[in-house]
Amino acid sequence: MPSLTSLFLVLCSVLTPNLCCDWVRRFGHLNGKSLDCIEHMGGPLTEEASPVLFPNSLYEHILKAEVAPQLVFIRDSLKLISDLYRHDNLTSVTWDVKKLVEFQTIIHRQVEELNTCVSTSRRMNRRLRHYYSRLTRCTLDRTGGSAASWEIIRSVTKQHLHLLDVMMNPIAANRRHKFQFLSVQDEDLFKPQGDRDAHQNHNNQPRSRPTPAPPEASRGLQDLRKQTRDDARFQNQNKFQGHRKSQNQDVSAE
Repeated sequence: MPSLTSLFLVLCSVLTPNLCCDWVRRFGHLNGKSLDCIEHMGGPLTEEASPVLFPNSLYEHILKAEVAPQLVFIRDSLKLISDLYRHDNLTSVTWDVKKLVEFQTIIHRQVEELNTCVSTSRRMNRRLRHYYSRLTRCTLDRTGGSAASWEIIRSVTKQHLHLLDVMMNPIAANRRHKFQFLSVQDEDLFKPQGDRDAHQNHNNQPRSRPTPAPPEASRGLQDLRKQTRDDARFQNQNKFQGHRKSQNQDVSAE
């Protein structure tokens, strides 16, 4: 008969991944609400390119990492996104205030809940921090929080939230499978000794090949590479149009 101490330890081991698993399952819903707020808090999203190159290579690198660094990356990304919308000057935009406040609340809630899943002592990715610092400096700080710069921030935010969702999909699938496995194992402590011995003998039999990892990660990499090509094509097109405009102005001046 298991002691009260062992029962308590089992309960803690089950509840901790369960709480984290609950947040992972909720991420898709909350992230979807965040995207809805971003899309509908203002008019159509701008097609103006960001002055700071989107960190596609950083996302591609993190998508190949282990789960723990990915969760830290998601937590830190959401925190930095939250910091963007705490900029002093938001008076230039005519966004729906209710949608904006809802978006800020959801992002803050996700950061707080994700802190229960990962270590708060892990240092933020330097490249990620540097990217957001440059983004703020080259848009909001440089223009004094102009409406155009905020629209760029809104458009870029949608890109980040989409890729964070791509990153979380396989984590959620694996976490659900892992928690189900842990729950089955913990149930053995409450079975009679004979049943536990039979279950142990069954576990000692040769095992089949493990189930392959869900394909969301590879699809995410494919989407990311496609987006990288599209971004490069879009920026080259903008540069070409700017060059043609400059040439036409020179001709008109002559």
